[in-house]
Amino acid sequence: MSEDSNKKRRKKAEERGASVDYKRDLERLFSGGTNIPDRFKDVADQLKAKEGTPEHEWNLAVDALRATEGFREFVKAVTEFRKAGHKFPDDEELLIRVLDHPNEGVLAALLAHLIALNARRSLKRTAPIKSRLKTIRMACEDPKTHALVDELSEAI
Repeated sequence: MSEDSNKKRRKKAEERGASVDYKRDLERLFSGGTNIPDRFKDVADQLKAKEGTPEHEWNLAVDALRATEGFREFVKAVTEFRKAGHKFPDDEELLIRVLDHPNEGVLAALLAHLIALNARRSLKRTAPIKSRLKTIRMACEDPKTHALVDELSEAI
């Protein structure tokens, strides 16, 4: 093989790697998590909601949920979050924590959100979600909740 063809192959591999890294960073940016890649911090700052807007209030509420430690405190925070009329974020780590909430109404709303989220983009953290679905099915009595559990189980 010639040196030129080796250089071309290396360059293509580097470009492919850079493309994969860029796509991964874009996914992290739009996943709603807190780990914004450095290359997108300026863009994320520009996209932040203006103070006093409903979106800004929602962002603050989501950040407060993420920062809440302890099971009881988290359950209370989620309950207040839902009472305030906030929609669930798309942050899978946070949603997995919410799957342990004891209120069936909160769980049903969360399951519907996870189904919609999975339809928009496939869920990545399926193992912890599946394990919690079994517990939810046993703990909940409403057939509608069971149907949501079944639908999500089949989808992932």
